[in-house]
This record gives sequence, C-alpha cells and structure tokens, in this order.
Amino acid sequence: MSNAVSKTSVALSSEVCVVFICQAGELELKALLLAASLRANLVQKNIELIAAVPDPSLWGDISEQTRKLLKELNVREQIVDSPFGKAYPIGNKITAMGVSTTASITVFLDSDILCSNQLDITDLLTKGMKAKPADLSTFCSNDDAWHEIYPMFELEVPAFKVLSTVSKRPMLPYFNAGVVSVSNGEKFAKTWLDIALQIDNNENVTNKRPWLDQIALPVTALKLDYCIDTVSENFNYPAHLKTISDDDAPTLCHYHSPTVIFEECRLTELVGRLSNDYPTIKSMIVDYNEWAPILNRFEHQQRLKPESTWLKKLIGKTQKKHHVVPKSHDFILTGLPRSGTSLLCNLLHQSPDTVVVNEPREVFAALSDNLSCAELSLFYRALRAKISSGIAIENKLDENGLVVEDTTTRDAYSQYIPKISKNGFALGTKNPLAYITRLRILCDALPHVPKVVMIRHPLDVLNSWERSFPHLRDIDLSVIPFASQSDKLLDGFQREQLSIIAEEKNLLVRRALFFNYLSALIERDEDKVTVIRYEDLVTRPQQTIAEITQLISAEPVPNAAFNSVKRNASKKRQWNTENGLVVEMLCQDFMKKWHYV
Repeated sequence: MSNAVSKTSVALSSEVCVVFICQAGELELKALLLAASLRANLVQKNIELIAAVPDPSLWGDISEQTRKLLKELNVREQIVDSPFGKAYPIGNKITAMGVSTTASITVFLDSDILCSNQLDITDLLTKGMKAKPADLSTFCSNDDAWHEIYPMFELEVPAFKVLSTVSKRPMLPYFNAGVVSVSNGEKFAKTWLDIALQIDNNENVTNKRPWLDQIALPVTALKLDYCIDTVSENFNYPAHLKTISDDDAPTLCHYHSPTVIFEECRLTELVGRLSNDYPTIKSMIVDYNEWAPILNRFEHQQRLKPESTWLKKLIGKTQKKHHVVPKSHDFILTGLPRSGTSLLCNLLHQSPDTVVVNEPREVFAALSDNLSCAELSLFYRALRAKISSGIAIENKLDENGLVVEDTTTRDAYSQYIPKISKNGFALGTKNPLAYITRLRILCDALPHVPKVVMIRHPLDVLNSWERSFPHLRDIDLSVIPFASQSDKLLDGFQREQLSIIAEEKNLLVRRALFFNYLSALIERDEDKVTVIRYEDLVTRPQQTIAEITQLISAEPVPNAAFNSVKRNASKKRQWNTENGLVVEMLCQDFMKKWHYV
C-alpha cells in the first residue's frame, strides 16, 4: 500500500505544478506564507511550486531573504511579463499561468491565500478548467454585457448558469480567479491574455477593471473547448466575506487582507506558527503595520489557552506542543424595549470570561440588507479578535466600569479593555429593537448562536415607554430601526402590522399596538430562543442567570453581582389609568400567554 501511494505521489508531482505571484513588496510576504503553508499541508510533498516574479524592471526585484526562503521551501522562481504594465497588476496572473513547466496541469493561486488544512492535489485535477464560481456577481447585474463579449470571439452565449457562492445569485459562467486549475497552462494563458486584451479594448464593455481577468476566464475556456468543472468554497474560501466554521478550516483560504487573518483565530494561529518556523516571515510581518497585530494576537492566544486537537491537522512541520483557540461562544441578547435587557447585560458581564456589549453601533448596518447575517458574524469576529489581543472596545459603561443597568440614566459609550483569561470566552451583544425586528432572520441564519429574549408585564413596559426615549414615547417609526416600509427584509406580517401602527392616531393605542407587534415577533419564533421574564430575573436572579450562563457556556456570575438587583417586580400596578385600560383591552393575549394573569 505504501509503495502504491508513493508511486501515485511521484506521478502527480510530475503531472501538476502550482504557481503564484511573488512581486517585490508586501506580495513577497504573502507569497512566502502561501508557499510555507502549502509545503506544510500538501499531501503530495514534492509538487512543483513556482513563484512567478513579474518584470523586475517594472516592479523591482524581490529581496535576497525572500529568494533564500523560496529556495529553502523548494520553490522555483520564474520571471513573467506584465502585459498591462502598472495600470492593471492583477493581469500578471494571466502570464503567471503560462509559466514553463513539464506538468500537464497548472494550478494558479492568488498570493493572498493560505493553505489552512490538508490539501490533496487530486481534488484540483482537470482535463479542462476548474474554478469556483465568483463570490458575488461583481461584473454585471444582468446578461447584457456577456451578449456583447461572446460574439467578439465567434462564440454563443452559454446556455448554462452558475450560482455565486456568497450572494447565491444565478449568473452566466463567472469565476473567482484566485484558484484556477487548467490543463496545458501555457496554451491556456496565451488565449486568456489575447481575449483579455480584446475585451479591454472594447469600449462597449464597461466595468471591466478590476474584473477583467475573471471576465475573460470563462470565455477562454469555451474558446479552447475546455470542459468547465467547479470546486466548492473549500478550495477558495472567501474569508473576507464569511467567518470560518468552528468545526473545520477550509483547505484554501482566500483572506484578501491581513486584517482577516488577525480576526480569524485559526488563521492567526497558522501564520504565527509559520512565523516561528521561518524567522524571515516573522521579520517581514513586523515590518508591516497592518500585519504586526497578527503576532500580537498569536502571542495572546498562546498565553491564554493550551493546545487543541485541530492544530495537529493544521500544520504538521513541528511536533512541539502549541497553544490554540477552542470553539468560540457567541450569543445574542434582545427583548422588549425597557424590559430589563440592560440589567441582564450588567449581570452577565460580571461572569468571568464573559463580555457583553450593550447596543453596539455596528449592529444596524450589519443587519440592514442581508438575510445571511454574514456582516453580523464578521462583526463578532472582529470584536473577538480585539478582545483577544487586549485592544480597547466600545461599550456603555457606568462609573464603576460595569455595563449600565439602565440606558435612560446613562447612554454614552466609552472605551475599555475587557479582562479575559481564556480564548474561548463568551461574547454577546444586546439590542432590543434591531434584534427583535430581525429575530426570524437571526434564527434562520444563525441557528447555532444562543438567543435570549427578555419580556415584561405590558403595563410596566408602556408606563416606561411613556417617560422614556422620544422614539419609544411617540412610537416614531421613522426613527425606530427596521420599521420603514422601504426595508426590503421586512416580511408580509411585519409590513401589515407596521402599516396599522403608522395609521393609528391615538398615542396610547399606538404604543399598545407596537408592543403587540414586538410580542408577536417573539412568539412566532419562541421555539428557537430562550424567553426570560423580567419578573423572574429580579425575583429569582441567581436561578435565572444560572440558566442563562449554562445556555451560553459561561462561568457562574459571582453572588456579589446580585446585590444591586432591585426585587420590586411584584409591586402593585395601577390599573385605573389610561395605560391600564389600554393594556386590559389590547394586551390580554400576551398576558395569558406569558402567565401574567
């Protein structure tokens, strides 16, 4: 068996080569990280790696330390032309694809890619072209431009479509050119360049750059009568648009910028490990301001948590024990406005290794127009990275440095550095209106993230709204987030109810109708969230918080934290008021549902 595997590996080593750009400057660092990660994780260890160096007379030559490490990593250098000059450096990949090689298959990789898991090169073998559909349809929103392009080369517009991997939109063949495997790379590159130049010179085709390489890619394949195969995101993962799963790292991770490496703990760990193995890489990282924070976070991670089993799969070069980050623990807090959500934040924030951010500003933009909640996940990732690195974050704090219990008395943001002792700390954010309005979307897109929803007796809530923030007092739908009919993510029920609320002139009734609207949003997804009554939180705080900390995998809250809880939930309510009458008439269903009567 071992002899058979060895023979297969030797055969593949001569059949496939992997090429990437190594250009003077920051691309040298990216190329070295890519090469080092490939050598660590390629199943076929002897695959030919080629560093395509764009015209040094135009871009400058790579450094001697880069050249030395490339040699150590068994990477062959080859100078390639820059057909578009400095006007379009992305075009250098086209000539890179055509490097001279005896291999029958050439795999081109963008330099800003890391091999973050074991790579079996057989997954990229092809008799034509193999690539991943583009993350987004960045070139054109309809098919018109393609009807201009294909006839230029006496080709019919393809009858088939592919699905963009992030936005999930059908589009005519359009691929991300960060990972492209082709048969006969020299032949393919020659045609690719010719087609790209012709498209570039066609004034009727607009929005060509920086997408020119990707526009010409499917045209080239079809012109050469190549079969087109697709690969999954595992082989070209858009880490700038999506977080990496806690369960497993992608094989080839397209990070785009060092900020993404910094924010993704697994990529931080990989780059940190490679920098330890190769001092040249470490010295280059230190030289770039955007890259230096990665090592800072890596050092923090090593101090905070011992080795995890997935590291052994991540990189196999060194057998020493290293420190890594375990599975993360994110959670969401929401509830009816003025139902005690800030008090809940305050108590949970006092749990060791738990950070709760009260109403972060970034939430609104993150939830504005995307059903996948990808932007919210990216926000959590960035927030976790800052906290793990000891970088100050923004939160609503009281004079004692605790999360405020009541935002009507103190609603200002301040900077602080949360204290944590492990990487797998619990991280939550809270927002009443934004999260409740998007609750169904959050439940569908992030089923693995625990969601805690606070409710409270309707009379207490309406009394509080009456003397609270103006947007709650007046139920101002022009200010309340995600309450406009122009919001494309509202569903039919939401549009209908918000229209009824907007038409209601009686302010007391208007408040009750808005209360019922929010309550209905909670009830329709109650099986996917954990509902907590304010009255239970203040009368049985230790027991209630213990249930929540177990849900979010957080440490117990110290008993001293409960001393400030005012246990007055059972105070006598005044029903002989206007609000009391409105609640009795309009909110009975809610009170029966949640055992207030």
